[in-house]
Formats: sequence, C-alpha cells, structure tokens
Amino acid sequence: MPAMSPTMTEGGISRWVKQEGESFVPGDVILEIETDKAQMEVEAQEEGVLAKILVPANEGKVAVNAPIAVLAEEGDDLSNLEIPDLSGEESGASTAKADQESAARPAETAPTSDPKSAASTQKANLDLPLSPAVGHLLELYELKPAQIGQASGPKGRLLKGDVLRYLATQNITKPPSKQAPTPVTSGKSSGPAQSSTAAGSPAKSSTPAAAHGASYTDIPLSNMRRIIASRLTESKATVPHSYIKQDLTMDKLLQLRQHLKATSDVRVSVNDFIIRAAALALRDTPEANVRFNPDASTDEVATQQPTVDISVAVATPAGLITPIIKHADQKGIATISAEMKALADRARLNKLKPDEYQGGTFSISNLGMFGVNDFTAVINPPQACILAVGGTRQVASPAAQAKAMDDTLDYLISGKATAPAPAVPAAPIESGTSTIPTPIVASSTPVDLIDVLAGKAPLPSPALPASADLSVKNLMTVSLSIDERAVDAVSATKFLQRLKYYVDQPERMLL
Repeated sequence: MPAMSPTMTEGGISRWVKQEGESFVPGDVILEIETDKAQMEVEAQEEGVLAKILVPANEGKVAVNAPIAVLAEEGDDLSNLEIPDLSGEESGASTAKADQESAARPAETAPTSDPKSAASTQKANLDLPLSPAVGHLLELYELKPAQIGQASGPKGRLLKGDVLRYLATQNITKPPSKQAPTPVTSGKSSGPAQSSTAAGSPAKSSTPAAAHGASYTDIPLSNMRRIIASRLTESKATVPHSYIKQDLTMDKLLQLRQHLKATSDVRVSVNDFIIRAAALALRDTPEANVRFNPDASTDEVATQQPTVDISVAVATPAGLITPIIKHADQKGIATISAEMKALADRARLNKLKPDEYQGGTFSISNLGMFGVNDFTAVINPPQACILAVGGTRQVASPAAQAKAMDDTLDYLISGKATAPAPAVPAAPIESGTSTIPTPIVASSTPVDLIDVLAGKAPLPSPALPASADLSVKNLMTVSLSIDERAVDAVSATKFLQRLKYYVDQPERMLL
C-alpha cells in the first residue's frame, strides 16, 4: 500500500484497473486507492506484469507498506510463483464480514488437508498476543487458546487458520446458542404458575415488535466518510467554537454579476464573488488568517499564514472534499471561477492531487444553492476559521418609513433640536354609516430628547404618504465559526466588516 500523502497511515482499494496477468507500462493506472480525503489513481513507474492480487477491492482498510500485489517482469515464469504468506500479519484487509462468513462455515474453509500447514505447526505459545480475528473466533465459539493446542504462526503464535482447523477436527459447525435470560416477574405468585409460563408459550418480549419485524440495511462507511466523521468529532470535542453572523446586502453584487454576464463571456457564480471577497478581507485582517498548532512538544501557538489559500467545500459521491484556491487574494474573479470549476470537476471524478486539497488557511462552505438561509459549520483543524454561506433572500420594508426614521434619529442624536411630538389623528369625519379617518397631522407640542430616552415620551412615528413605496433588499446571512484559541471575537468582527465592505462595493473586487 503506497503512502499517497505524508499523513496517510492506511487506505482502501476501491478498484483494480489492471487484472492478474495483464501487463503495464509507465503511466498506466494499476489501481485506485481511497485515502482519507479522496480516491486516487496509482500509476506504474516502470513496465511489468500484475502477477497476483493479494488484497481484492473493497476489502477494508490496508496499512501503508502492507503487501497488496505481486509484480513481475514481462516474460517471467509465473507457474511456480511463490505467494507471500500474509496469514500471520495484520494487513488490515480482513473485515468483520469475512470473519463471520469463515466462522459460519469452518468445515468448508479450514485447511485440514494442507500437509505443509500441518507439518509446520507447533505447541501454541499462550504468552503471545492474539490477533483480533483469532480473538473474535475464540469468543464466538466460547473457546480458550489452550484448547487449540497447536499453532502454525511464528514462535507458536495462534493464527486464524489454527482455530478453523480445530473447529473442523472437532466437527463444530455452529457457534453455541446464547441462552436467553429468565425474565424476572414481580408479585407474590410463584411456583406452578411461573413454571407453566416458562414451559408453555413464551412470555411476551419487552422488545418492541418493530425490532423483530422491521428490516434495515447496514451501509458501510467509505474510508473518506470514516475519516470525516473522526475529524469532525475531534474538532467539536477539542476546538472551542464561537459563531458570529453577519447579513450582507447583495444588490450591487448581483447587478455587477448580471452586467458581466450580459457584456462578456465571463460566467461567474455568487460563490466566486464570496471567495474573492473573503480572500481580500483576509488580506486586510491577517489576524484571522491563522492556523492553530496544538503540538505538545512546543508551545501552543497561532501561526499567521503568509498566503491566503481558500479551501472550498465540494460535495462528491464519497463525501465532502475541500479543494484549495491558492493565493486567492492575488487572483481576479474570472481566474477564481475557472480554477474552481476545474477543481470541482476533478474532485467529483476523484482526480485531485494531494497538494490540491491538503493545506489551506481558511474554509468556505456554501449551502445557499440548496435553499439554506443560515447554518453554522464545523472548523477543519488546524485552520481556525470557516465561513458558512447561506442563500440570498429578499427582505421588504417601507422605504419612506425607513428613511424618515433614520432622519429623525440622526436629528435627535445630533442634539440640534428637540424631537417633534408624535403625530395624532384629528377627529374622524362621519360619512353615512362609515367612519373615515382624516389624514394624520403632527402636533406642535415639542418633546424633549431626555423624555424620549427616559421613556416618558414615545419616539415619534413619522407620517407616511398614502402610497408608501417598499424597499426590497437582497440579503445573505454568513456565519463565521472561529477557534477561540487562535482568533478572538474582535478579529472575527473586523474580518466580517471587511467582507461586508467588498460585497457592498463589489467594484472594489475588480481592482
């Protein structure tokens, strides 16, 4: 199993492209390996023949450097090929399913007629540790290591084949059935009444009926999904998350996007603008562009990154992966858009190279295209921030009321004059059976600002024209998750303010 990255410790084989006996030349893809983040192709470095596959596809995790195949040169005599004996090694390819199948059919699979195995057995060394497969079989069949007697492993180590051989010689074909515990009943009645219940029809189980009749399907997790689950659990358990939200006004940005679409061949998404705006905001607030180093051998430090590399979450059939737009603050929107499309396409085809998704200084996760307005995301350590982007929504408010209220507050706060008294309606005019209110007229009685602030007088509500216009804004909610060990709330707020600045004035992003 090759190491596809410095941090890789194990991987899974998703597909053998070459089959046994097929030849290959440099550059040919031999197999596809599923790492902790992506599926990657393994290419041949020289020509040869795939003589034997030792670990089939989809057989579980395999440790790095564990044998998975035998390669030979063209023209070699493969008739006397010696296959390495991996039965005594924990290659990681054994799965629980294989163990159960072997345990259920010991008489069929036990190598009882193998003279080589029988000749190489010796007295079992009970001091050596047992492998998980051996321990599983012993527990399943309620056996003790001393009962097996003979072992074929190095230095007398018990192997799975030894247990299967013992089961076959003893004609043990099924695990012993588990005795159900006797139910405990309350009350004073005992003796014959209880005995008749036990001897007759079984007592009603306390287990819900759905547990007996309902069917379900266990879906095995891919290696990527397992690693994602492990890292997210570790992040939530060890990283002190804080969340700060900000509403962004998207009107000018959407207008600029439509203008670019109408006047050029550039096709950029809203997410491309957000990536560009976040990159520029990080350039302006470098204290948010950090990674936290919890290495116990050194002092815990927040390392400010020299470059702005944005990791963008992309959904693939195997799970989420975060390809990186490197030096995003130095690239225009068109370049970011083209790179993002290419990276996303390669991610969905499992064609990303390790340096295209490993690293990054800041992450963005966008669920707006799925109709999500607001959410929070989990930080991807050692990064200290991740921006959760919601969808754009329209919010309406009376334009005249908003402007009049702003003007009134500005006038009061400036201290130039006292506030006008709230408008009061004049006496209604009777018209037949209906009462028609007259237009609102303002009172001439002044209201002191101190009274307004003290709650002794109401804040005046400006009168609106009969046909008040509505102001409709396109808003987007973003939520910034921060690692409080590395980024404080003040730095996070500064970043969001700069992000809002670029979104409010998108032409600044084109400079």
